Amino acid sequence: FVIGGGIVQDVGAFAAAMYKRGLPWVYIPTTLLAQGDSGIGGKTGLNHKSAKNLLALFSAPRRVVIHTDFLKTLAREDVLSGLGEVLRLHITAGPDFLDAYEAGFKRFAAGEFDVLNELLVSALAAKRAIVERDEFELDLRRAMNYGHSVGHAFEALTDHEIPHGAAVTIGMLVENEISMRRRLLTRAERDRLFAAGKPLLSQAIVARLRDLNLDGVLDILARDKKTEGRVLKLVVVAQIG
Repeated sequence: FVIGGGIVQDVGAFAAAMYKRGLPWVYIPTTLLAQGDSGIGGKTGLNHKSAKNLLALFSAPRRVVIHTDFLKTLAREDVLSGLGEVLRLHITAGPDFLDAYEAGFKRFAAGEFDVLNELLVSALAAKRAIVERDEFELDLRRAMNYGHSVGHAFEALTDHEIPHGAAVTIGMLVENEISMRRRLLTRAERDRLFAAGKPLLSQAIVARLRDLNLDGVLDILARDKKTEGRVLKLVVVAQIG
């Protein structure tokens, strides 16, 4: 049994896969980020030489047990971080899913905490549909890297002061801007996605971004695991869904 958030999941899953060519394991995620995204899919990775998930493999749990009362123990910033990955999955799944996320987030912002249950169900439905078609990320699952290349760079630049889900939110906003400038995403869609993502970034994170020195960001991106030679394969949204 592995009980905890994403870091505990990574270490536990990695150890289970390596020992005696693999031990069956059960995961009980305790954070919104783990319950709404990483808990299913079987990816596990350890950081190495300042590169995110450089030592990585697939190690799927035999079972995932989600108990949402754990979420009531989290700080609000941790919940917002988890919602970054939840938002990413809703954008990937299409306009109907994004409509549901926007409506759900309004209810959450108004104090309806239990709406997170509904957002978890729809996020995991989107993740499961992709993983079942491409478990080992040979094709379609590469879309799940949306927000992550730039997001991982911001994590490294801040020595992980910015939590993963918030970094993914920043990554999505930056990658949406790139997509719009490449004449893929429309300005209206860029603006809509910005409006969905910005409330997930706390004032402390926004202040940290204002003071951030971007020197070295290109070197970090060059070490991204999706880089081939000098070519960074960056996932962007051409249109919602």
